[in-house]
Amino acid sequence: MQLKDAKLFINPASGRWRGKKLANKIYDYLDKHGFKTDLSYSNSTGGMIDLVKQAVINGHQTIIVAGGDGTINEAINGIMLAKENNNDLNVSLGIIPLGTGNDFIKAAKIPKHWRDACDRLLSNKTQKIDLAKVTTKNKSSYFINNIGSGFDAGIGITASRMPIIKGKIVYIIGLIWHLIKGVPNPEIEYSIDGVNHKSAMTLTAVTNGTTYGGSFNIAPQASINDGFLDVIIAPALGRITAIPLLVRLLFGTHLKRKDVVHTQCKEFHLKSDIPIPVIADGEIIDEACLEYSIQILEQELNLIC
Repeated sequence: MQLKDAKLFINPASGRWRGKKLANKIYDYLDKHGFKTDLSYSNSTGGMIDLVKQAVINGHQTIIVAGGDGTINEAINGIMLAKENNNDLNVSLGIIPLGTGNDFIKAAKIPKHWRDACDRLLSNKTQKIDLAKVTTKNKSSYFINNIGSGFDAGIGITASRMPIIKGKIVYIIGLIWHLIKGVPNPEIEYSIDGVNHKSAMTLTAVTNGTTYGGSFNIAPQASINDGFLDVIIAPALGRITAIPLLVRLLFGTHLKRKDVVHTQCKEFHLKSDIPIPVIADGEIIDEACLEYSIQILEQELNLIC
């Protein structure tokens, strides 16, 4: 089926350069099945934001991205920046997963194999899903899957800086490294839909999707189109006591712990007494953040899935 005014973007570096190896196969497969589109590459971190933004401004109504969670994040930021100037733009996003973690596709139920994902695109069936906007002292941006701050964000940043090692093992190595370094426990003030709280924490996750870090089931019951964000706050823990929590995260059973906060909201604000790392969809927002705010954008994006 012809997708209307479509543009295909491939991140060749996704999945430790898996995108580069599969780019021609993906394009040829789509072309063979009647998907006629221009093809563009993004070769630098953040480069796809401007490419997608310009494509939407130029009238492309369907944006297809082949890459990982970071690539998807750049695409939705490009789409939303274009819509900031013209909110009447009607844009659909399609995804071909090529990343290391591929977390968002789990919540969206998009097939993991690139060929199956292409077949899903060709069906051209869409649903409206939620996005979210995060604002720090220095900037605002959008995310589609989750925000991590604290210990988990530190692991994600470390994992992203291992260009040679492939697969989910990068997150395991990052985890071990940060356990050796020690587990910071900042004192935070946070508000959930305007209700204020205080506590010490190991990590705080605000999520639209169900998983992050490739394997961690941070919010098993979360939905990408229910109009709410799920907030998970883990209490202050040390090296040894953090390990059982992280094991529970793998299986999604951490929410059964009485000392783990889990709630839903439309707006979330956090202020920390020490700088903490913050990542969105696996991409670095701020390595030393003191304060951020998040708000849900209900039914904001048409997703082909």
